[in-house]
Amino acid sequence: MATNKRTIVHAPFSLLVFSFICVLVSFSASHGAAATATEDTITQGQELKDWQKLVSANGIFRLGFFSPGASKNRYLGISYNKYQGDVTVVWVANRDTPIGDSSGALTIDGDGILKITSRGGNPIILCSNQTTSNVTATLLDSGNFVLREVNPNGSPKRVVWQSFDYPTSSLLPGMKLGFNSKTGQSWTLTSWLTGDDPSPGAFSLGLDPTGKSQLLAWYRRDAYWNSGVWDGRGFKSVPKLTSDDVRYNFSFVSTEDERYFTYIPKRNSSPPSFWVLNYDGYIYQFKFYDWGVTYQSSSIICPISHSPFPTFEENKKGCLAEQNAPECRRGDQWFHLEVRYVGVSLPYRYVENASLRIDDCDKMCWSNCSCIAYATLYDNATGCQLWSSGSTFRESSNYNDQIFLLRSTGKLFNYFLVFESFLFLLNN
Repeated sequence: MATNKRTIVHAPFSLLVFSFICVLVSFSASHGAAATATEDTITQGQELKDWQKLVSANGIFRLGFFSPGASKNRYLGISYNKYQGDVTVVWVANRDTPIGDSSGALTIDGDGILKITSRGGNPIILCSNQTTSNVTATLLDSGNFVLREVNPNGSPKRVVWQSFDYPTSSLLPGMKLGFNSKTGQSWTLTSWLTGDDPSPGAFSLGLDPTGKSQLLAWYRRDAYWNSGVWDGRGFKSVPKLTSDDVRYNFSFVSTEDERYFTYIPKRNSSPPSFWVLNYDGYIYQFKFYDWGVTYQSSSIICPISHSPFPTFEENKKGCLAEQNAPECRRGDQWFHLEVRYVGVSLPYRYVENASLRIDDCDKMCWSNCSCIAYATLYDNATGCQLWSSGSTFRESSNYNDQIFLLRSTGKLFNYFLVFESFLFLLNN
């Protein structure tokens, strides 16, 4: 009796690969759905890993991990989705506690606690309000990241926590600058430390705590700018900040519990906008347009250091005069930036504090009558070195060797220094 031979048909290799991918996708969908965030929302038990992002419903904002500038640290931040670059980072969740690798993940645990976890690190708690209800965290088209309770059908209930209550260096439409006297909540902008480090810097912007309806900017604890009093339409000293009343509604709200400044777009077609207090203490307004153009619509530039700084008078409106300047410093004295210079003499003081930046070095040197030069100490432009009178310096071949030297000259040479500063800015 003849036996039938079993015929083996070899499927094409591409078909096998396709089948394997289908099985893998099916397995991932059935086993990984509870561990991966999608779209604009994460729910309890889900994770947003380092390489993943939330994108708001209409694609305006994104939330994800990033490394600013030359830094290798990882931060969780909110940015405008269509525009690249650190300038569009409008909120940073873990500015005080960076993650050193790509192991970070945003999650909501079973108790409703919103936190960032990482390998070998302690959890970074964003919201510790425990709740037995179901909670979700959603990135809204306003740029607000909101943790809220939800009904069994998924419809939202009360807001438990929101990023708008914890501003970093940027003010978005719908955010507030001010305070709630009943809850103690304060809404204040704080600058980044440097362009590569979003940890809290030396500058802050908020509502005048004395009760006046005006905004103040502080360097450390000293006010260096004020907006002037709100007159119902704008701020007296700097009306340009609120001049675009065709596209935006600007308002100053004062109730029994709250006092704050805010603004909102008048229509959906108004270009995305935000204010930023940058790491030099300058206040910028930005607008973005559909064709990818970033437009700086307004700027406030108050020089903090005692160096020639080129700027237009229009940009200095509201800047306050320096208080308590030492008598030994005359009006014709400046600190001039010397590039490719190093100290032959050792500094009389090292300040090994990585939270200090160049403006702090300037202030320490200016207030000490024997100090004639300063520079930062670390490669990330933090810390300070100070030199006293009698110190000597020499030229260097390294462009990164930069020292600010005290100069005492006539007005004509001071004009030359300002012109030189313009050239330096144009070439860098």
